[in-house]
Amino acid sequence: MSIAQRDYIMRLIAQFAQALARLLGLRKSGKLDEAQQLLDETANGIFGSLRSMIDQVDASTAAGLLAGRDKVVVYAALTAEEAEIAAARGQTRKASSRRRRALELYLEASRLGELDEMSRTGITELQRTVNMDELDPRYRELLVRLGLANN
Repeated sequence: MSIAQRDYIMRLIAQFAQALARLLGLRKSGKLDEAQQLLDETANGIFGSLRSMIDQVDASTAAGLLAGRDKVVVYAALTAEEAEIAAARGQTRKASSRRRRALELYLEASRLGELDEMSRTGITELQRTVNMDELDPRYRELLVRLGLANN
């Protein structure tokens, strides 16, 4: 990776961290429409036209299309935040589905490289809210191999 590419990725990560912090603040203050709008703008800005495709395929295929652990982690974090916005709106079915997808995405990221602390925290938090019986057995096995399975 060239220095220019690395600098570009570092800028994107910093922008994403700022957007995620703003998203959290908007959601916690009850500004759910603004939070969803910021989430959509952020996701569209990062993933462009690929977003509509990755939203429609399973987590494994989405990870393959994103072709990089960092992008998968960002997509997982945005998906987890989308779940929390849905939960705050009382959309329990959507929240449940998005939480499961976010967990699957974080686990797919683990196949692409070592998990960072944010990803490990995301996995731990999501396990508290995801019905593990609904999670594909290969992901439950991966949680065990990673030493992250809740007992």
